[in-house]
Amino acid sequence: MQSSDYIRRHLVLEDRIVPEAEILATDRHIILLAEPGAGKTELLDSFSRDLGIKRQRASVLRSRDIPTNVATLIVDSFDEVAKLDLSAFDDLIGRIASAKPKRVIIASRSSEWDSARYDRMLAELLGSEPITVRLRAFEDDEQQQLFENLYPVEDFETFKRAATEFGVHVLFGNPQMLQIVGLAYIANDRVFRSRAQIFSDAVEQMCREHNLDIPAKERLSSKRIAAIGGEIFAKLLLSGATGIAASEHAADRDFPFQGGLTDHASATLRQVVDTKLFKPSDETGTHEPVHRIIAEFGAA
Repeated sequence: MQSSDYIRRHLVLEDRIVPEAEILATDRHIILLAEPGAGKTELLDSFSRDLGIKRQRASVLRSRDIPTNVATLIVDSFDEVAKLDLSAFDDLIGRIASAKPKRVIIASRSSEWDSARYDRMLAELLGSEPITVRLRAFEDDEQQQLFENLYPVEDFETFKRAATEFGVHVLFGNPQMLQIVGLAYIANDRVFRSRAQIFSDAVEQMCREHNLDIPAKERLSSKRIAAIGGEIFAKLLLSGATGIAASEHAADRDFPFQGGLTDHASATLRQVVDTKLFKPSDETGTHEPVHRIIAEFGAA
């Protein structure tokens, strides 16, 4: 049964915007990519309810038996396995293929998904090439619906006017960011006192790991992540580049290789990209600041 508060999503498939029902109706393997907080798990839960099956977590499947010969296998948080090492990812994909599901739906944080390698491996092991879809950001009516679901006694238009005065309304396409700014709004007596305060609070929240299932071990502090993100933002703004590429192979003038912008280790850079400071760009393996306003604030 579908939750009454759930907002049906639209996704980007190549150059088309399609409703989630159309994606679910396809018989092809599906890779769902998005930035943290965009609503991947909620969408997979919607798929699970519609199909009457259970969503599986990739890190859990590593040590458990995988259901065999099922019509659809839904696997969330594949990025948690991809972070471990290549052999862990390869092993899980191999075990999924051996279970012979007719269709696999995989969700991952886009920053951890190496499309050039993983898409090819999935096609080889599962027997057909997957389609890649991305979550479309919430539009105005969806933002209002979510806000009213979260804060039923609050007025969305009043909240949005307060946010628009300082430019933070541009973050509301990400459901979790809308929730975070909403909490800050209520905590500050429904008044935003300054743009600096709003963005300082917002950036700190964007750098935090809100998924309690992600281990905090060896993770940089939010303040440190924000500082490194600001360093990258400054170089992008000075160079006129759009974003960053995860590999030298995918890099070009508009998306320089992230390792060439800073001396920080690749594991450190992954932690920075794997926050709400960045969002996936149209080209596979590239990310860009979630919004220019955030980039300008972070670089200052």
